Amino acid sequence: MQTWFLGLVATLLGRFIDRTNVRFPESWKARSLIFLQVWGVTFLAVLSFGYAGYLLNFQEHTQAGIAEFFLPLCVGSYFCRQALKNRISVNSRFGNDQIPTFQSSRPPTAAAYLGRWATQAISQKGVLMWPFNRKAQELPDVHVRSWNLMHFATDPDRNWDFASNFRKTAIPGSVLTCETTFIMGSVARGIIRERVNPSLVETCIASAEKVFHQSFEEDSKAPLPDEMQEIYGPQKLNLVASNALEQYAEDDDQLYLTVSRFVSRIKGDPRMKHEILPLFEERRKVLIEAFGE
Repeated sequence: MQTWFLGLVATLLGRFIDRTNVRFPESWKARSLIFLQVWGVTFLAVLSFGYAGYLLNFQEHTQAGIAEFFLPLCVGSYFCRQALKNRISVNSRFGNDQIPTFQSSRPPTAAAYLGRWATQAISQKGVLMWPFNRKAQELPDVHVRSWNLMHFATDPDRNWDFASNFRKTAIPGSVLTCETTFIMGSVARGIIRERVNPSLVETCIASAEKVFHQSFEEDSKAPLPDEMQEIYGPQKLNLVASNALEQYAEDDDQLYLTVSRFVSRIKGDPRMKHEILPLFEERRKVLIEAFGE
């Protein structure tokens, strides 16, 4: 079977295989880039599994059906799904329906998507508390854990996925993802208040808040998208984030209080609090488990 056709099938399966809310880009150029990357991964998978089947002396029908068709199709479909989910996650943060450019005008490569997937897989396997940079490594252990807890809690991809469980409100998805990130910063800070020795709480919170503010610095170099300016005005995103975190501090980062403020900020029905509070409590348990004793 021609590998381009196998890549096409993998692309379609990656888009339609389940009910998760992913979609193809509106631009045909972006769609073509997605297909070319999926085709490349599928082609490499055919070569890899085909060679493995040859070494293992697979029978002819097993070689053709499993090693050179089914397994490459699964790999290509999974890669396509991750590529589309990552694209939507980033666009929900930046309010843009094109493939994100960051500091380069070129679209992200297949290697970049695989790197993002590997990072997420490592985190989900429990290697969460590994320091993210040299400066964090030089800090005492509890400060490193606080640093990485905030980094994990404010990850835009995870928060976009988490916010997809909420009832729709009048605000756009990019704003909802940002607001979810703001309150998750408060949740992380509340965990630190509860679980860190009182003599170290202030320095641990300072370390975590530094991560929170740094996560919005890059996005604040350019003006907000129009749909976000309708909500936040001409402010920079880092200023919006800082103000939100200060507001949650007025509630002492108590989740049953901050959720009410969150619902107000996203222009939701006040009764929505009772729907989403259990979701935040489950999310908080995950963060506590990651943070440890």
